[in-house]
Amino acid sequence: MNAGRLLRWGAVAAYMAGLFLLSSWSSPVALPEGSDKLGHLVLYAGLGAVTLCALADGRAARVSAGACVGAVLIAVAYGAFDEYHQSFVAGRSSDLADLVADAAGASGAAAGLKLWVILTHGRPDE
Repeated sequence: MNAGRLLRWGAVAAYMAGLFLLSSWSSPVALPEGSDKLGHLVLYAGLGAVTLCALADGRAARVSAGACVGAVLIAVAYGAFDEYHQSFVAGRSSDLADLVADAAGASGAAAGLKLWVILTHGRPDE
């Protein structure tokens, strides 16, 4: 594995570790009702973006529909694992709505990055 690929996948692993630590706090920062979904959306948009970058080997030309789907699937799978993990943390619970927000964030990031690549680099067949 080359250094660039190792760095990109290391960023994905570090991002996931950070999410794991956040979800391990038994007393998270108190947020207004419903705003935790915005937090999930933003945090999982970040995970979707770094995962897409890793899947595309850091190259715009490789940001394909398949790579976007893969990034979303990895982020949602991690989100499901994280919700399961939270069910064992005192004061926390597992919430399907959180997983939906995770999926929306990852999907939005993947779609936004794909659109950015099209706008800045053109379509692959052009």
